[in-house]
Amino acid sequence: MAGTNWKPEIPSMDKLNVLLEEVNKIECDTERIIVLMCKLMKMQLFNDGNKRTAMLIANHELIKHGRGLISISEENKVEFGTKLIEYYEKEERLQELMDFIYDKCLDGIE
Repeated sequence: MAGTNWKPEIPSMDKLNVLLEEVNKIECDTERIIVLMCKLMKMQLFNDGNKRTAMLIANHELIKHGRGLISISEENKVEFGTKLIEYYEKEERLQELMDFIYDKCLDGIE
């Protein structure tokens, strides 16, 4: 990912299964889905398309649960990228990224 020296760990099925078990403990659908998306982005399972794939999975789950749709508008792309890099570099920044996504990128809920 451009803009950082952060390097992902080598992904594995074991790490993915641990992540899924951890995320499935979250009761709130919207929170669980946003956490999953962020963590999948960071996990870097694929050579390319990790953010797109994670967002596609998240949107599928959001729609299935009637919780809206995540879309990063052009005006929010830079701030999203900055917050994502901050999260990649420091796990404790996850909540800040999640709040940004919920407040500025989640549409279709009241």
